[in-house]
Amino acid sequence: MTTYAGDNQAELRDCFTSLLEQERQPDETIIVRGHNLPSELVEVIAEFEMNAPFSVHDIAIDDRGRGHARNVGVERATSEFIAIIDADDIACQDRLSRQLEYFFAYPSVYEGFGIPPLEAMQSGTPVVTSNRSSLPEVVGNAGITVDPTDPEAIASGISRVLRDEEFATQRRERRLERTTQLSWDETASTIYDTVVEVSEN
Repeated sequence: MTTYAGDNQAELRDCFTSLLEQERQPDETIIVRGHNLPSELVEVIAEFEMNAPFSVHDIAIDDRGRGHARNVGVERATSEFIAIIDADDIACQDRLSRQLEYFFAYPSVYEGFGIPPLEAMQSGTPVVTSNRSSLPEVVGNAGITVDPTDPEAIASGISRVLRDEEFATQRRERRLERTTQLSWDETASTIYDTVVEVSEN
């Protein structure tokens, strides 16, 4: 989130309170602020840091606009799921949970197995991922695969998930079904059957 000298103390406190009251807590909150923040706003930030049950990173930067501040925050974030909020915003009660329901984009170029898309599908979240490495096998026909080096292809995949509600809903059952096919029990059973088949031949 971003905050500057002109922000209102009460609004900033209300914003922080709305984050603390989220049913699904964030892993971290990154506050990007100007160097010349008034003492009353600094006190609100310190109070939030003290009460937050998650990591809070307070970053002071030169005033180069809100867009630059947001970029700094995104670059510092360690989580794959990022929610952007301003000092005068109030997050609705289930904002973070609802945001995760829309889609999960994972256009990775290199991937060993692909745990993140699998975890997203387990929660029923639509997945847009890479058509490279192991990822097409992980999502099967339950997700959308795109060229990870083509921004237009990625945007098109995300747009389809967001605009075609029927499409996203139809694939929900496929997502849940696909995750059951990739359990350790299924993996062990497949390996066992393969070993038996090879030994018999």
